[in-house]
Amino acid sequence: MTRLYVVTVALLGLAACATTVPEEPDLAYEHGRVCNYERQTGSNMRVRVCRTQEEIDAARVDADRVLKEMDDSSIATTSE
Repeated sequence: MTRLYVVTVALLGLAACATTVPEEPDLAYEHGRVCNYERQTGSNMRVRVCRTQEEIDAARVDADRVLKEMDDSSIATTSE
């Protein structure tokens, strides 16, 4: 009987961990800005971040530039 109780409690505990809490929609538009929830590095807490479309485009261009520079530098340092 004790073994059955322990197994039942363990299974209920695992089932509780598997459930998810519905999250708010990630995108919202507010006064010409696009707002979404992002998890900060090293944290599970989500923070609401709002940016204009121009800021989003500039960040994307910067990220593409950095990736290209990293790719180019890895090619240059490869020894054969």
